[in-house]
Amino acid sequence: MSRFIEDYPGLNSARAASLVVAMMCAIMQLPLDSKIAPLPSPSRIPFQTFMDIPLPLRNTGEDFTKCHINKMTSANFLTGDWIGYYNDLRGWGRRERFYLDPPMRRIRLIARPVSLSEKSSPNDKTIIDGVSGGVDGFHTFSLSGMVSANGDVKLRKTYIHQGWSWMWWGVVTPFGIVGAWGREHEGRFGGHFWIWKNEWCESLTEQATQVRGI
Repeated sequence: MSRFIEDYPGLNSARAASLVVAMMCAIMQLPLDSKIAPLPSPSRIPFQTFMDIPLPLRNTGEDFTKCHINKMTSANFLTGDWIGYYNDLRGWGRRERFYLDPPMRRIRLIARPVSLSEKSSPNDKTIIDGVSGGVDGFHTFSLSGMVSANGDVKLRKTYIHQGWSWMWWGVVTPFGIVGAWGREHEGRFGGHFWIWKNEWCESLTEQATQVRGI
């Protein structure tokens, strides 16, 4: 098994947070007129609804890093409309260090609790049904896979018309789902992805105002 596949799932909270920051910085460097996907805003993310914040007692630091996982891995939370970006780090002659493809839009996740007969691991919790999917710069795609009780996410992204298929290995964070994508059978790393809920977004007008300092 390749090192890439061994590294994801199991993406720790510190590495996940750094990926979110890196993706956000890359998105913010895009020309304003190209930001088809508005960024999430902390003021619009209802942290209090999905973070069971522990009392500030001794040795609660690790508990805090995991306090969002139980609710964010539930079918009820995951089902809904999402949006996001992925970068492509495979090369193809590009000079950009953090090349971003056009945003993934109109992502609709349909989730349901995993049944006993569907469990391949005791940690399996929620299934992302194959009717889930969205559209990006290439075409329409479907998403399907499993979300574990510990916050690990493993999804397959398949372009419906082209037949191309990629694996996503990621983790749930308070700012959405972040991770890496690549070829499962090759263990080949392609880049990173980050998706967040539509309802967390600022409008593009608000975003432009903040960036310009108006």
